[in-house]
Amino acid sequence: MLTAVPVITTGVNRPVLVAWGVVWVLLAAGSAAAQEVSPQRYQLTGVVRDFSSSHADFASIEASSFGVHAGNIALILGPDGRPVFAGGGSGVWFPWIDSAGHPIAPHMFNFSCSLDPSPGSGRTSLFLTVREGIEVKDFSVVDSFDSNLGPYGGANVGTDALLLIGGTKKDSVKIKKHSTVNGHVLIAPGADAGKVIRVDGSSNITGTIGEMDQPAEFPVIEMADPGPNVGELEYEGGEHTISSNLRCDELELEDGAIVWIDGEVVIQCDTLEMEDGAEIRLLPDATLTLFVSKELKLKEHSKLNMDPGNPQLVSIYMTPRVHEGDAEDDDDEGDDENDKNDDDDDHGGGKIELKKQSQLAAWVQGDSAELKIKDGSEFFGSFAGRQVKVEKRASFHVDLAAGAETTDPGPVDLGDVAGIWGLPTDSGIHSAGTFDEWFRDIPGVNMSQHHTITLTQDAAGVYEFQSSDFNPIDNVLMGNDGEAHNYFFTYEIDATFTYEQDARQYLLVHGIGDAYVFVNGALAIDLGGLGYNGGKTQYVFLDRFCLEDGQTARIQIFHAQRSRSLAIWRLRTNMVLSTQDSAATTILTFSD
Repeated sequence: MLTAVPVITTGVNRPVLVAWGVVWVLLAAGSAAAQEVSPQRYQLTGVVRDFSSSHADFASIEASSFGVHAGNIALILGPDGRPVFAGGGSGVWFPWIDSAGHPIAPHMFNFSCSLDPSPGSGRTSLFLTVREGIEVKDFSVVDSFDSNLGPYGGANVGTDALLLIGGTKKDSVKIKKHSTVNGHVLIAPGADAGKVIRVDGSSNITGTIGEMDQPAEFPVIEMADPGPNVGELEYEGGEHTISSNLRCDELELEDGAIVWIDGEVVIQCDTLEMEDGAEIRLLPDATLTLFVSKELKLKEHSKLNMDPGNPQLVSIYMTPRVHEGDAEDDDDEGDDENDKNDDDDDHGGGKIELKKQSQLAAWVQGDSAELKIKDGSEFFGSFAGRQVKVEKRASFHVDLAAGAETTDPGPVDLGDVAGIWGLPTDSGIHSAGTFDEWFRDIPGVNMSQHHTITLTQDAAGVYEFQSSDFNPIDNVLMGNDGEAHNYFFTYEIDATFTYEQDARQYLLVHGIGDAYVFVNGALAIDLGGLGYNGGKTQYVFLDRFCLEDGQTARIQIFHAQRSRSLAIWRLRTNMVLSTQDSAATTILTFSD
């Protein structure tokens, strides 16, 4: 039997999601710990998670999993503050090294400033945000991907879709008839989850059900002025190009028409309708900004944006119906018999409908907009609006791409020496889904408790934790599985430090297992795979990051022990790191 035991714990920051100046909290954020630091030592507290030896990523480690591997982990943390398995990595035959001879992550080669995934540093996905509610039914799926990592598919398919639901009425969230939400659902502050969310026995929400810290807010839409109105515009078959801004009442594509977008094009229209396999494609370096006041319809295998790996290239704004000097348009209720029950006039927004295996890749917003995806159609991107329906074997693939800009210092030569890549490898990780279980609490998959390590200062003034027998959970949690030690676990430390510009601060990680370190959400150490007898080592110097003198920064250390024999782990740094108190968490235990 599974028993949940609430305990008060210390040492972990829970993930905080930030968008448009609003903070959404999955679990309660911690407050700074009162930590006493002596000149000789300090302590760090993290979470250790125990796994059964039958887990896919721990059960049988293939020979190709040994050695130093890199490139399988996304360069920035996912929106829930955890690493994301992206795949496409390789072994490392000879390490990349810095000018002092220290091994470094390949992606840090001659790189002096890191990706900054913090809110406000570029466009950030709107995830799937609705003012009222969402319905997913009839064998339909909501899942996730990260367009910063490429197109949806393969390893870039995740279970961290984020749904932000503002509705407080009964059944605002309905998942039914063999449908799945592979991700997390956050509801309005103070809402009753038992009332708001309904999932039938054939369906599932795989992630966390939580509560937003504040109600969801929607960005303000700034209207463009694309020029004079050309009225109705129709493309029937053939290929066509739009290379300048366009304003129209109605834009229609049919009979397999293909329209190419060339350059940075703005289109404003009341309706856009595509049918009979029509397509809107973007030429290289092109973008499309589309303002629609009434209706956007894709049907019969039509596609808008043929590149689902770049939904950010298409921005769609569903805007209120405002027609200068033409009030009778607002009262036109008979143009489409399917709209007879539509009440979008009351909401000031419009409708987007995808049906009969059509596809749309875009970031869409409009606080009163409705989105319906049906008949095997697929949506790739993010949406913020009033209501969403996904039905009849349809899919919503939520883009998790964080706004990320690189401060480009121009050509940089830090004296690094390039290494040599080995063969492609997945580091013995079976999928993004199995890796997603490593650093989160999942009943029936893992069990967790907190563990504290002590870093001691040596004669050189450097703090170090070093263990050739790092087995912190022997004979507890899920037990040793018949082994001499409880070998199969992960360990996560979430800490802060103060950056000192002239201190040449660094962190060294050495061990047998996988290790990933993130600084302010950006990957700094990428040490996948299982080491041989002596283990493996990687450094990161904090001078490579865009930090200001005196700035408090965040460092997250993720470690996995997957070896059945050796358990070597070492941290070495000239910084004082500080973990924090957290709110109550839950430790899961099994009993007969």
